[in-house]
Amino acid sequence: MSIYNHWKRYTPELRALQKQQLEKILATKNLSNDIFEIVQAALK
Repeated sequence: MSIYNHWKRYTPELRALQKQQLEKILATKNLSNDIFEIVQAALK
């Protein structure tokens, strides 16, 4: 689907950092619906 789905392939340390950043994106005010859907799907 997108590059955001590949974060689970990395080492646990890097995955944790990437997951943290994806969650930070979700917490952004006025986030577009498209970005919200992409990031939310990547976190599943």
